[in-house]
Amino acid sequence: MIMTTAAWVLIGAVAAVALTAFWDELRTWASTRLARTVGELLGPDARELLLDLLVAADDAISAVKRAGRALWARVQDLLLKATVAVEQRTDNRTVRTLTAWLKKRVNGEERVYRVVYEEEVPWEDLPAEVRERFIHGREQRVAHLHLPAVQLH
Repeated sequence: MIMTTAAWVLIGAVAAVALTAFWDELRTWASTRLARTVGELLGPDARELLLDLLVAADDAISAVKRAGRALWARVQDLLLKATVAVEQRTDNRTVRTLTAWLKKRVNGEERVYRVVYEEEVPWEDLPAEVRERFIHGREQRVAHLHLPAVQLH
């Protein structure tokens, strides 16, 4: 259950970051160039309708961005540390292990839990840097990946 929650948190954070980066440019383009073109081709009523739709979309996306920041703040409160290790096993399997240290309040007492999630990963699905490190022999069996810090603006 914790990995499922962690996976959704990660997906949400990545989507929010991508949306934040993309939305500002799209909103600017749509409110200037697209609105002008729609106004010229379809008339001022169509332009106003487009701008009203853009306002509604901006309200929704702004709410998502605010929720993303709140969610990330919560993750930062709970997640103390996370590591990823990729291991080439002797039977030619490649396994990725995510280890996370989470803090949780239980019966008024704050406790730290270590959660380990392990999955087999096809070689071709490994990041290029990991495959390169294994091929060049920089790591014989285990490559440790650093998880990037994510900041939402």
